[in-house]
This record gives sequence, structure tokens and C-alpha cells, in this order.
Amino acid sequence: MSKAKKTFILSLLLFCLPLCGCTKRVKLGGETFPADSQTVKSVVTAEELETLDSFEALSSADLSGSSCYEEIAAWAAAHPEVELRYTVSFPGGISAVNTDRSLDLSSLDGPALAEALPLLEWLPALENVNLGSDTLGPEALCSLVSAYPGTEFEYRFRLLGRNTSLDDSTLDLSAAGSRDMKELLAWLPAMTRLERVNLGLEADRAEPWAWEDIAALQAALPNAVFEYDFSLYGKNFSLTDTQMDLNHIAIDDEGALVLQVAKCMPGLTYLDMDFCGVSDEHMAQIRDALPNADVVWRIWFGTGYSVRTDVEMILASNPGRGGELTGENTRSLQYCTKVKYLDLGHNSYLNDVSFLSSMPDLEVLIIAMGNWSDISPLANCPKLEYAEIQTSALNDLSPLAGLKNLRHLNIGYCFALHDLSPIYELELDRLWIGCLTPIPAEQVEIYREKHPGCSINTSTIDPCAEGWRYTGANAWGSMDLDPRYELLHRQFRYSEKPYAYWDNDPLYYPHG
Repeated sequence: MSKAKKTFILSLLLFCLPLCGCTKRVKLGGETFPADSQTVKSVVTAEELETLDSFEALSSADLSGSSCYEEIAAWAAAHPEVELRYTVSFPGGISAVNTDRSLDLSSLDGPALAEALPLLEWLPALENVNLGSDTLGPEALCSLVSAYPGTEFEYRFRLLGRNTSLDDSTLDLSAAGSRDMKELLAWLPAMTRLERVNLGLEADRAEPWAWEDIAALQAALPNAVFEYDFSLYGKNFSLTDTQMDLNHIAIDDEGALVLQVAKCMPGLTYLDMDFCGVSDEHMAQIRDALPNADVVWRIWFGTGYSVRTDVEMILASNPGRGGELTGENTRSLQYCTKVKYLDLGHNSYLNDVSFLSSMPDLEVLIIAMGNWSDISPLANCPKLEYAEIQTSALNDLSPLAGLKNLRHLNIGYCFALHDLSPIYELELDRLWIGCLTPIPAEQVEIYREKHPGCSINTSTIDPCAEGWRYTGANAWGSMDLDPRYELLHRQFRYSEKPYAYWDNDPLYYPHG
């Protein structure tokens, strides 16, 4: 073979080499594309979608005209790094791109619209869809609105004989009533853009709205404000009121009607039912059913004590006037959930303090000289800072172990108490044990070593002596109050003697 011929063949091989295998190609939708293509455009079938995975550098794909929407959406979800474009074909020649934010289907009749609606699922960017008018029933419309909460639908229809639109922000139902509830409840859930609904004035109506109907309307439109002026037990109110005062109004149904009405007042924050004659148990049910409202009523305890349930301070340490307190006649104190300062000292028959578990805001407690032994309810009082629990049958300090805010503790004259270890970790400022509470000396020393800044008394016979209340005589011969006891005087206003007697409460009589 001549040298020239060899040179020609070699050149031909070098020329053909790039054409015979260096560039891999992928077949897709009847066409072939280089495997390293960054973008492709093709009409594909569901079976061909997996072929897209063969493009190693693919960054965008245009599948417009393809009809396998479900498979395309699944592939797109699995490949978020690829910018995907596809079209969705609707009846009537309407076409939309998957990135479209709005869609007009107003030209479609009922059957065509019913065929089109399932296709909305494949247009994830839609924000607005025009559905036209009077082509959908309420059930289909409500289902559609519920299925696409992020999409605003435009639709016009007849409601109670009037032209209505999903765009409406207000609705006048002042002339409607129970007879219209079926139609209203069918359409209203779709009207999510309603802001205000006018139910009129009770005084102008031949028949007032039934409260169960109002509740049903509000449930159908939870974000709308309902306006309705009404009268209850001779007092005028509105559904938008934040307060309802019914004090000293006799109620004979255990508050059932009041609760029904109050549930229709979403902005209600205060309900006064002082002296309404409703039992504590039913009042508690009303309170629990209205978690956003401060529900207030009156309770009695002892034989001469009475307070409102929103009271923050209770002074009931005079059994000679208020009666001896017992576990039985103090049960109603459990409803006073806002109490901060509680003094029930000097009640020697008080054998149960379970009510304390319902006082999470309690800061100061005096229950000395009682016959109780179990203070486990105090575990629910994390704000407790001062406790006089001396001269009692106390036998276990474990319930105090978690009370990290406790600073002043008096456990003197407690003959059944033998163990200080449960409170080893409490950072007390003062600990009065006295000489009669049988706490082992070694335990006292352990606590003293752990908390060298705590003032500990193990010598006094009187639990309140040797500095618990008074620090000694001053230059004028009178006793100086310990700073914490001086604060206690202010917290309970001892100088005013504000005992919780019924006739000491100005709100005992009609008010407001």
C-alpha cells in the first residue's frame, strides 16, 4: 500500500472517530437528543418519562402537549432541580401552563366545567380561577374551595333569591331566619372571603334568631364577624361585645342559655355571673367551655366567708367570725384560680387543703395551726415564694421539692416531720424549724453546708419568734418587722383587716 493511501485512510479514521460513539444520544418522543443536553422539548408518554433520567446535565424540560399529567407531576416532584414546563388541556380548547397564576373557565357550561375541575390539580401555581356563574351546585363548589385553600375562585350564584359572589366581603342576613338555614349552610362554607355578616337587630325581627342557628352559621364561616344586637335577661348585648355582666340576675336553668349565647360571642373576655343562683359545678363547666373568657361568680366557704372567684387575696383566719374551716366547707375554694395571697391560719379543724392544686398563681400561703397533713396539692403552685405551714400534722416535704421560687419556709412545731432531705436543693432565704420539729441535726447541717446563705432557726419554741416576724425592739420601744413580714403586711393589708366576710365585699350587692 502506498504511503499516500495509508495517509488517506488514517485521516479518514480520525475524521470519523468523533462521529461513531464519542457523543451518546437519547431517544425521546420520536426524536433523539445528545445525552449531555441541558434542555429538551418533547411530547412524551408516561412510559417515556423515565428516559429523562438519561440526560446527565438536564436543567430544563418542556413537555408541552403531553397528557400524562399525574406522571409528569410525580417526576417533577422527584427532580426539583429541573425547571419543568408543561401544558394542561381543558374542554373548550382552553390550555394552561403549569406556571400560570390565573385561569378563566367562565365560558364552560356545567358538564364541561365538571370535566375541567379535576385538572386543576396539575396547575400548582394557580392563585385565581374564574368559574363563571350558575354552573356549579353548592356541594361541588364547597368541595372545590376546600380542596384548594390557596386559590381564589370567582363565581356568581343566587343565594336567598339575591345575586351573590364569592368575592363578597359582606353579607346581609337581617331578613333571613331558620327557614333559610338549609340553603345558607349549603353555600356559606364556600364564601371564605366574607368578613362581616349582618344578622340584624332582635328588636326589629318578628322572631329572634335561634341561638343554635347562629352557632351553625358561625361554624360555617369561622373567620367572619357576625353582627347581631339582642336582649338577654333584660339587658342589651351584641355578638361583638367583649363583656357580659349578669350579676344578681336570677337564672333558673343552671346557666344553659347564657353558655349557649356566650359561645356565639367569640370576642367575649369577661362574664360576670355573681349571685345568679347557678351551682359551682355548673359555673365551672361554663368557665371551662369559655377558655378565652374570665368567668366570675361567687363562692361561699366556712360559715361567714364569701368571695368572687377572680379574687387575688383571701384572708380567712378568724374562725370566731367566719366559722371554723374544714375540708368539707372549703371545697369551693378550688374555683378561686387566681389567688396569689392566701391566709387560712388558726383554723384547727382544717384537715384537707386539696383546693390548693387549683391555685397555680399562689405566691404566699399561710395555713399554720391546721389539722391537715398532706401538702401534695402544693406541687401545682410553682410560684409559691412564702409558706407558713407550721403547727400542723405535716409529715412529708416531698411536694415542695420542685418549688424553685420558694424562699421563706416555716415548718416549726410539726411533730410528725422527720425528714428534711426532699428540700435539700431548694435555695431558701429563711428556714424556721424550731426546736420541736424532730428533724435530725445532721440533716440540718447538710442543708446548711449546701446553702450557707440561708438563715436557719432550730432553737425557737414559738415558730414565729426569734426573727421570723420581728427583728427586735427599735429606739422607740416598738418591734421592727422583718422585711419579708413587712411586705406580707402590705400584701394582705392586715392593718385594714380585709377579712373575706360576705359583708366586707362591696360587690356582694348589685353592681355594674
